[in-house]
Amino acid sequence: MAATIDPAAFDRGRAGRLTVVGPPARPRVALGSAMAHHGEILQGVFERDDGRLTHAVVSLPLPALHARATFVPERAFGVTVSPVWKTKAAGAAEETLRRLGVRAGGRLSVHSSIPVERGMGSSTADVVSTIRAVARAYGRVPTEAEVAALAVRAEGASDGVMFGHRAVLYANRDGYVLEDLGGPLPALEVLGFDVGGPDVDTIAQPPRVYHPHEIEHLRQLRTMLRRAVTEADCALLARTATASARLNQRFLPQAALPLAERICRADDGIGVQVAHSGRVLAVLFDPAAPELAARVADARRRLRAAGVRRVWSFRTASAATGTPVGPCDADNREELW
Repeated sequence: MAATIDPAAFDRGRAGRLTVVGPPARPRVALGSAMAHHGEILQGVFERDDGRLTHAVVSLPLPALHARATFVPERAFGVTVSPVWKTKAAGAAEETLRRLGVRAGGRLSVHSSIPVERGMGSSTADVVSTIRAVARAYGRVPTEAEVAALAVRAEGASDGVMFGHRAVLYANRDGYVLEDLGGPLPALEVLGFDVGGPDVDTIAQPPRVYHPHEIEHLRQLRTMLRRAVTEADCALLARTATASARLNQRFLPQAALPLAERICRADDGIGVQVAHSGRVLAVLFDPAAPELAARVADARRRLRAAGVRRVWSFRTASAATGTPVGPCDADNREELW
């Protein structure tokens, strides 16, 4: 009764080859959820096994924010969605029903705490939570790879939020894992902020064309990231994120990146990080550093003094357990909006 994906489709970089085995179960109301991310640790073009280049990302999970979908199956064709503007989620529901072989529709409602068009995976979380809800309504529990394939078909490009805390180099326009890095990212203390500005439509951005020296630099960063995960080295992870953030300046300049780097140096941070297709930035700290709370508090004061009003903090998953070890500050969650 399981749904399976043709692995060769992923090897060739083609997503969406979903084959359902057995008839769907009797439909029922079902729920699905997906977490946010805080932009990317690494983004660029990387070699596949056949030597060709593909665009891929490694996301920084943000477990405190989620999208949650509820799907109510109905006999009538078509999917209605609430709120009505979540059209990508509605498309994901219809695509999932087609792939399940279900000739029916339903009512979909999606609720999310993730800010939109900030580069935090809001639309992908809507889509992923929807796919999970629709599949579960018919007795299916899709794998992460299956969800990724469907998400790309529904959205055109997606973030890797379906993989949760697993660190993967994800081919986000093809819907498959280019490399599983072998576990969660090393734990980080993240001081995030947003200086404002226009919202960013990720899908509307033109494809990025990298120079040969940038491609070589990205190859080296991929090796660094692999080591950072294997050795649970948060400083090496932060160095990778900093280098990727600087490389991103040619494509989507973050005016506040110099401010983030100055604060990082002043308060003994280990690096900076940005949403490569959005507005959020972060100063990164070693969660095991002495006097961590004082350093983060001082960095927060520096951001306030610079006129930044949207500031929040959280800790990523533990490399040992893969579970969150610190939530997004409750009193700052509203500032994300």
